[in-house]
Amino acid sequence: MKKQLVEISRGQTFRAAGIEWLVLGAEDSKGNWRPELTRVVSTGIVEKRAFDEGGDNDFRSSSLKTYLNGEFLERLEDDFPPDAIVAQAIDLTADDGLKDYGRDEVKVGLLTMEEYRKNRDILPPIGEWWWTATPYSTPSGAGNSFVRLVYTDGSASSSYAYGGHYGVRPALYLNSEISVSVDGTDDEETTPEQQEMALYEKAVEKFGERAQVLMAVEEMSELTKALLKYTRNTDFGHGNRNDILKSIAEERADVSIMLNQLEVIFGDNTDAATAAGHKPIRPKVEAVEIATENGLIRAEIRDTESTRLRLLIEIRQEETK
Repeated sequence: MKKQLVEISRGQTFRAAGIEWLVLGAEDSKGNWRPELTRVVSTGIVEKRAFDEGGDNDFRSSSLKTYLNGEFLERLEDDFPPDAIVAQAIDLTADDGLKDYGRDEVKVGLLTMEEYRKNRDILPPIGEWWWTATPYSTPSGAGNSFVRLVYTDGSASSSYAYGGHYGVRPALYLNSEISVSVDGTDDEETTPEQQEMALYEKAVEKFGERAQVLMAVEEMSELTKALLKYTRNTDFGHGNRNDILKSIAEERADVSIMLNQLEVIFGDNTDAATAAGHKPIRPKVEAVEIATENGLIRAEIRDTESTRLRLLIEIRQEETK
């Protein structure tokens, strides 16, 4: 089935261009949270090549970089949507800390050793050696011959750059709005209701249970205030009735959203509601829409009984401290 890349969580996989890709998250090379970009790496070895046929460990001038951003990139772009692959800046700081090589901007790169360490929990050993972009050192240090790589058991190692029997795992930044094929799911498309609940789950995962419980309290207090204004308007004529009714509708929608997130946190409450003689009320969902706009991931639903779009989640662009 097809899913928008922004809906795929860290550690999950998808297929594109005949390759299975692992989602590492929405961060750029500086560690900033970038919801419009998704960092991915192939789950396995796509082929075996020398890092550099001339034996130099500087990725900027390597034969592997030339291949990945030439012939290999052309094959990817034939399969991916236009502008799906976004240029990335690779930090080429050497393993010994030397920064002689600086950064290099490419469309197809390799993971750095730092990225590997950061994502070690979702990058298990694959039984083969594979290159990173990280040099062991530089000419101003221990030389330009060795490149850091990952050993068959997942441990870090190094080898000569000219070694042609080590694996290549391309790493990309992709536009988060593209749709990709997800394996391991039912052939049928998920329903709008399932998509809606998935968004609630993402919100709880992103912000944490405590934060969303407090947000539920805040939204319920806002509804309480709106209802008190309604009673004052009814009893004493205070305020504009149309504005008050509009506010109540908006606050009810917000509370409904938070109640659904409480369901994610505390579980389904249908049995308790039924036992108490209450019939759970849930709007019939017609569509779920996700878009990236001005650094925000905006997720909205439209129910069949209203033409009003209800904002579910706004995840603001953050910087990883």
